[in-house]
Amino acid sequence: MLVLAFLSVFSNSIICHFILKSNTKRTVTDCFVCNLTVADIAFFMSAPLVASVRVNENWALGRGVCRLLVYSMNVCGTVMLWTMSAMSVNPVT
Repeated sequence: MLVLAFLSVFSNSIICHFILKSNTKRTVTDCFVCNLTVADIAFFMSAPLVASVRVNENWALGRGVCRLLVYSMNVCGTVMLWTMSAMSVNPVT
């Protein structure tokens, strides 16, 4: 799971970097893809915390971090779903 999280963060960072550094005209689709990569990076940054809880069966980071983790995972998941929904109705230009 940690390897998957690392690969996800690395590949999404490269995609976002190329979109932002591109000299061509930015389209709505570029903004959607960049938004999707940022939400995906934020979502998978929590994977090591979830993996450690699954292995140790103990949460050692306190109640506030637990609440923040659950909140951020829910927000990032919702952002990814809404972004993909918006991409599906966006006309291809």
